[in-house]
Formats: sequence, C-alpha cells, structure tokens
Amino acid sequence: MCGIAGILSLRTGNPDLKNWLQNMTNILRHRGPDDEGFTFFTNDEIECTGGKDTPANVYESRYPFSPQLITHNSQPTTALGHRRLSILDTSAAGHQPMCDVSKRYWIVFNGEIYNYKEVKAELLFLGHIFFSHSDTEVIIQAYIAWGKDCVLKFNGMWSFAIYDATEKSFFCSRDRFGVKPFYYFISPEYFAFASELKALVSLPFIDKKLNEKAVFDYLVIGQTELESEGFFKNILELEPSYNLFLKDGKVIKQKYYTLPYNSKNETFSEKKKNEYVGQVSFLIYEAVKLRLRSDVPVGACLSGGIDSSALVCTANNLRNGTDPFHVFTSVFPGSSVDESFWAKKVVEATGAKWHTIETKPSQIFEDYESLIYAQDIPFFGSSTLSQSNVMKLVHDTGIKVTLDGQGADELFSGYGQHFYVKGLNDLQNFNFKELLNLDSSGASSTREFTRFLLKKSLNLWPERLEFKLLKESKYDLQLLNQKFTKNNQNRFHLEKAFLTSNLNQHLYNEYSGPPLKYLMRTADRNSMRYSVESRVPFADDHKLAEYMFSIPSAYKIHQGTSKYLLRESMKGVIPDAIRLRKDKKGFVTPELKWFKEYKNELKGLVTENLEPFVDTKLLYKNWDQIFEQKITGNTLGISRFVILSMWRRKFGL
Repeated sequence: MCGIAGILSLRTGNPDLKNWLQNMTNILRHRGPDDEGFTFFTNDEIECTGGKDTPANVYESRYPFSPQLITHNSQPTTALGHRRLSILDTSAAGHQPMCDVSKRYWIVFNGEIYNYKEVKAELLFLGHIFFSHSDTEVIIQAYIAWGKDCVLKFNGMWSFAIYDATEKSFFCSRDRFGVKPFYYFISPEYFAFASELKALVSLPFIDKKLNEKAVFDYLVIGQTELESEGFFKNILELEPSYNLFLKDGKVIKQKYYTLPYNSKNETFSEKKKNEYVGQVSFLIYEAVKLRLRSDVPVGACLSGGIDSSALVCTANNLRNGTDPFHVFTSVFPGSSVDESFWAKKVVEATGAKWHTIETKPSQIFEDYESLIYAQDIPFFGSSTLSQSNVMKLVHDTGIKVTLDGQGADELFSGYGQHFYVKGLNDLQNFNFKELLNLDSSGASSTREFTRFLLKKSLNLWPERLEFKLLKESKYDLQLLNQKFTKNNQNRFHLEKAFLTSNLNQHLYNEYSGPPLKYLMRTADRNSMRYSVESRVPFADDHKLAEYMFSIPSAYKIHQGTSKYLLRESMKGVIPDAIRLRKDKKGFVTPELKWFKEYKNELKGLVTENLEPFVDTKLLYKNWDQIFEQKITGNTLGISRFVILSMWRRKFGL
C-alpha cells in the first residue's frame, strides 16, 4: 500500500519537475513512510534518486537499477514518484519506481495483488525472471507478457502507472471496484496523476476551481464523485474497472471489466439454497485466506455485526498461530449505538486481543479540520471521524494491515432500502406471502416501504416538481440558494438511476457505482492517514462478487431476513447471537445527540463562504429552529453545511 505520483511535460523538459514531484510525494508521505523513490527521464537518460526516507540498503541493492545518491541538473520530461508502505517483500528489492531488466518499463503501484503467487507461477512457466518476492514485479512482468489484459489476471486492489521509456507512453489502471484511488490532470502542456487530490492541487500549473455540480450532488442528492470530474474542476478520477492510455498527449480510457448480475425472478428452492450456501462459505474462506498474505502482522476492525464478525472468525480459524489476533472496535459507552456488548461475544469466541477507542463530541471541533484535509473532499458525518480514530488505534498498536467488512451490505443485501426494493418486486409479482415478511424484518417496515413507493413514483415526475416536493420534506434543503438549485436541478437524473424494483440490479448499482466507491474512498483516506493498509474481502474479491451476483434475488432476502446467504454460510463460524441479530445499526455515532448539545459551537464553524449555495442569513436566523425540529437519521443535513464550509476554508476555494 503506497502513494504514487507522476508528471509528464508534453512539450519540453522542465527542471522544476523534480521539485514539483518531490513536493507531491512529501504530501503523500503518510501513505508510505517506509521508503521513497524518484525516477526522472530526460531524452534517453534515466536518473534514479532517493530522499530522506529512502533506506540505506536501497542504494546498495543491485536490483536491477538502484537509485543514486547524486542527482544531476537535468531537465526531465517525465517524473515518477513513490512512497512505500512495506507489506510484501519488505526488503530493498521492493523499492519503487521499479523497472524490468531492460529498463524500458517502469512502474509506480499502490495496492495489493493478493493472488500474486499464482500469477507469478504462471509467468515463471512462461520463462520470466524475477529479482524480488513482491507483487509489484509480478504486475510489470504480467504487463510484458499479456499487455493491457494483465489486469484480468489480478485478484486484489490496485492503482498503478507503467511508463514505457521507449514509446514515451503510459498505461494506467484502477481496480474493478474502486478500492484504490487514481486522479489525473491533462492539458496541452502537462499530464499528471496522484493517489490523492491534495497532491495534484499542489502543482503550480493546476488552477484550483470549485465544481458547483459536485456541491449540488453532495448537499442535495447525498452522493460524491458521481462523475469523473469531482469537487475540483479539471481534475479527473479514473473510474473503477478502467484502464487509461496516454500517448502523444492524448488520453484514452477503456473499460476492461463489467460485473455481470442475474436479473431473473426465481422462486426460492431449499435445494439450491444449500448449494449456494456451501459455495459462498468456500469463497469467503478463500477470499480471507488470500488477504492474510502479508510479511507484516494483520489485524481486523470489529463491530458488533455479522460482516466484521465473519472476517474475524474466519481469519482466526485460518491463522492457527500462537500470537493473538488483534481486533479494533469503536465504542460509545452508555449510548444506544454502542456495539461493544456484541463485539465482546466475538472476542470471547476467538480469544482475540481486543482494542477499543471512544470518539467524543469535542473531537468534531478538535479534529474535523485535519480530517477534512485527510479526506480531500467533503464527507458525511462523524462516523468518518470514528473510523479514522480506529485506524489511529491500529497504527498506535503497531499493526500495519487490517481486514475490514465494508462492501458486505451491498454484496449480501443488508440495508433497509433493500427490503423495500424486494417488497416492490414482490408487490409487482403478487408475492404477498413474502411481502408480509416486511413487518418482521427490522427495517422500519410498512411506513418506510410506503415512503419508498412514493419516492419511486417521483421518478415519473418533472425534476422541478420533484425537487419542490423534496424540499418540503427536508428542512435543510429549504435553506439552499434558489439560483444554485435551479441551475442544477436537472442532476436528479443521476439519483434516479438507483431506483429499480429488481434487487440484484439495485445491489449492482450500489456495488459498481458511487455508494461503494464512497465507502472505499473514505476507508482509504482514513487508513492511509495513519499508514495502515485496509483490506476489504467483501469489496474487491471479484470471484466472490461474481458468484453472489449470479444468485437470484430470492436468496438475498428470505422470510424477512437480510443477508440470508451470509448468515447461513456462517453457521458454526460466528456466535449465533451475532449471526441471527436483526438490529444492527451500521457504523454510526451518537451524532444527533452531539449536534444538539454543541449547536452553538457548530454555528461558529459555518461561514459566509457557503453563500453561493446556502442562504446563510436564513441559516443563522433559523439555527435554533433547525435543532428544535424532530430530526431523524445519523447524519443531519446541517452536518453537510458545516463540513462544506470547513472544507472550502481548508483548501482555499
């Protein structure tokens, strides 16, 4: 797990590329404090250098082109930079930028290819020679062997750039489901890329400008990065499942993977259920087994729910080690959202070493500013802060790698709205027996299902009327600037893509779209902020995902039970008290209570920089009224105003 950066001057060499690149990698240091490396290309000359975090043994390494202590006053046209968090092959042989023996192909890579041993065995059979035990070298040799199709061989998470020093071209790729980030900028003069936005906006040739469309998506639709251009204008995101090719100053993007899904209606069969359960159990076992491959200790984040419990118990069964398995939990003593009672059951069942941390409301004022910088873009609520604190605890304990349960809700069907999607399908197919199970689902049942049907009906209405009705139902939207909402109300079509009565299609929209990608982006910034690698078996194992999406919807929710196949596959693996509970709240904090308690302090965090989007005078005037209403949900609309205002100040926008 690392930080990558690169700059290509498309017209002439530029001596400033060296300083610019070093500044970018310094900004990314938290992603890889174990090593740093730079490679500069000037015509036919190649210059490799290190920095203050480059270990001495890297300079002594003979693989196959080690950095030099002396730098030359060249004017490079291309610059590659890397910050390394050493996980696989922690020796000097894993240093990056890495090249093949011919010195034609150079790679900077962020992520992990979990099946690198299997791919390496295939390459060895083809006659390829290796100098290290790293997965990075497997990628570069796989590219030499199979070209762009090499990514189809990989099971893992990745973003990387391979530079062809002969063709003066780039091949870049991002993993199937967007676990690892890749952002880039292109103009007639420069091409640049980096793992995080803050590194790119540090470049002097990039003019920082705010994208109003992204602000609307955040405040109104409740989504981020719906399109390749996000909060910063002219900085683009390479989407999941895409490769990027750059040659002669032109960028070409190509989608290399599409997750197939079964959209057919099928009646539940006990015989097929047993077959599905057996295979799901096997695939979870294999996914966790691959993600325990590491040359440094691996721990796990543990809530009180089935997702993280499944990973902790499976990993514990696989490890067979004498050292205890370290697990980490966010707790809120005395609060209704505290999950420590349930997490303790898993700890007792596994004998794991348990670490807990409490996030307090005062941290909103103490830590939000630094968290906003770490996250790069506005986030949703204090659960992000809580997750960040867990990762700090992981780092302070000396663990470098964690297993995390994100993606299970989208994969196995665990959110409340999934009941309503299935309920609509049951209604359309006159399956009243299953429809009656809504009331035993623990998903707020009938009332919420009615709201879902009303929202679905809005799909047929004009956007202007749709927004008017939405404003009447959500007080915070009544505070938005009228010109701002009028200019962007046509963006509601982006939300409508998620409205469907087919459960597998709905899950596909979440798993392959912005909802899961947002969770992955948030988790990446929170973990890498503290130099921790977060591995997500439910979100990036394509074999498990493809099998789950091949199973008809009837088996995802059955008899009012969510995550039916996951629960059944975990029989005898996790405590039944966890496996059968239906009141799991997700990763939440007592935010509603906190915000009401600190409403006056929060008011001081909101400034007039919101004026283009929010009627700040009305907001200040009605501040107390906002907190007097009956507000439900974990994240208040007002939270977005606070975070957006702080984010604009932090990034000077």
